[in-house]
Amino acid sequence: MPKPSRIATALFGLLFVGAASPGLSPLSAQQPELQPRLLVFLDCQTRDCNQNEFRSEIDFVDWVREREASDVHVIMTSQGAGAGTEYVFDFVGSGDLLGSDVSLRYTASVTSTQDEVLGGLTRTLAAGLAGYAARLGYAPLLEIRGRESESEAPAIPREDPWNLWVFEVGGDLEFEGEEREESYEIGGLMSANRTTEDWRVEVELGGTFSERKVELNDGREFVRKQDEWEFETLVVKSIANQWSAGFDVEANTSTQSNRKLGARAAAALEWSYFPYADANRRQFVVQYQLGLARVRYEEETIFDKTEETLADHRLAAVYQVRQPWGDISFSTGWTNYLHDWEKFALAVGVDFAVRLFRGFELTIDGGYEIIRNQLYIPAEDLSDEEILVQQRALATGYEYNLEVGLRYRFGSIFNNVVNNRFPWSVRNF
Repeated sequence: MPKPSRIATALFGLLFVGAASPGLSPLSAQQPELQPRLLVFLDCQTRDCNQNEFRSEIDFVDWVREREASDVHVIMTSQGAGAGTEYVFDFVGSGDLLGSDVSLRYTASVTSTQDEVLGGLTRTLAAGLAGYAARLGYAPLLEIRGRESESEAPAIPREDPWNLWVFEVGGDLEFEGEEREESYEIGGLMSANRTTEDWRVEVELGGTFSERKVELNDGREFVRKQDEWEFETLVVKSIANQWSAGFDVEANTSTQSNRKLGARAAAALEWSYFPYADANRRQFVVQYQLGLARVRYEEETIFDKTEETLADHRLAAVYQVRQPWGDISFSTGWTNYLHDWEKFALAVGVDFAVRLFRGFELTIDGGYEIIRNQLYIPAEDLSDEEILVQQRALATGYEYNLEVGLRYRFGSIFNNVVNNRFPWSVRNF
């Protein structure tokens, strides 16, 4: 049974319509034979989107796998909140329900279990769909009730002993091996964050150390060691509806980037064309940074440096939109060192997924970067083995990636049935 969870936006102050679990009452036996049920297309890319659970628990609608066949298109998104995650359900009506758009929000605490989060998401989604089902003549069949007792109501703490701070500590250790090869990796993470309407503070320390040993054909043993650690503190202040100012301090080490120790402090200013409240569905932001860094290298660089102080500035712009017809994201970033304007980098990226017509989708994911600022390249040449295992970054003038995909789906539009038999197969082993 789903456990009570905190709900940021309630519908009528009551919860919800249902299936076999308490809070959702079964409707399938009462469905009018001549009245078609609500057709719903769920569009979600968050990690907590469990479509099997939604289809099992919310059985008073028909789930379809094509947006064009639906009465309601539900777009599910998520973003970090002060002490957890905020999920947003945007309900977009079509046909007879055109123009009846609704948005519901559910906030899961950082301490919520997966079962509590899933229960809250299911009830919030059911609440939104109940209103649309009622418009199609299902109102007399829907049971809407409050929580059974006051003790089930979400707790609203009057005093917070942590003052909105959230902490996380974790680590992992991994071993792999075979007759001629073995490797291990150690990783760790510590973080603290505090979020209010006016301030956002994040502190994070994390990284990995790994070692890989390989026996070559001539009997020699090749060892690759990589060390990547980073500490970062970010402080952001809201200064207007569409303006923010921030300060970023970071320190890091990187074997691949020939960095024994690096530290950078930067001040930043960000402008958002759309209100920040719309960031789940659309955003266009421009950010400028001015920073100062101190770097110590593991090996002498091609510029005869073992350490140096560098001033830089960076400019980035990102446009993202998520609509019923698809998702588009464009980004561009530019940076250069102030002591030499020829030492710069310029990058552009695109992430594009659009439904061109019913069942047919085009996806494009790519990026290109012009690189002229690799001050950290070691003077000493790398061995062939070091190049193959990417022990160090190689000197290059550009990087690119491109992926284009087409997808066409046809056949039955209905997607109500859940069958969990044979979840595993010997093919997985």
